Amino acid sequence: NNTVRAPGCYFITRDDYNVIKNSGQNAVIYFERTGCGDCTALNPGLLRSYIKNHADMNNIYVVDCESYRGTEEYQTVKDEFGMSVTTNPTFGYEQGVFPFFSYIENGNYASGAVIYNDSVSADLIITKSYYTAERVESLQYTNNVLVGKQLTDEDVNKSQYAVTWTHESADEEYKSILDSFLDYALPKVTYSF
Repeated sequence: NNTVRAPGCYFITRDDYNVIKNSGQNAVIYFERTGCGDCTALNPGLLRSYIKNHADMNNIYVVDCESYRGTEEYQTVKDEFGMSVTTNPTFGYEQGVFPFFSYIENGNYASGAVIYNDSVSADLIITKSYYTAERVESLQYTNNVLVGKQLTDEDVNKSQYAVTWTHESADEEYKSILDSFLDYALPKVTYSF
């Protein structure tokens, strides 16, 4: 035990999620899709960095939702997991996006974090984000509002279809957001398998 370091993240099933949610205890759940580009950018960078720098952290439980994509259950599952505004109006986002973090306290959604998933206008302003002035009022871990943030040409990828914030540029902002969320929620985790 003195030489082995346990992983910070444990993959769980949908049934495990329901056990955690109904346990009356506190947990941080990370919802990802292995085929999601944003998740692929988040995991080796921001998330792994946090885990590496917090050896004594409580567990993060991970639900990989890739197998639901393209099925009739896809939206139902995102609603069940509290990722959408349908079932979680305060901390859900749109119809449910990935990567999504949820802090569950005593069986209730107590906070959330969405990494990336922003929209950028042609004049390089973030027009849509999880981090709006209205939502930030409910978030205990940040006062960082991203809607209205002006980006530079170096911050974005431009194509004939869209202007997108690059992961490399967004990581500067999102490292602080994710670290703050995990610093807020992980010490409160009481659930353990």
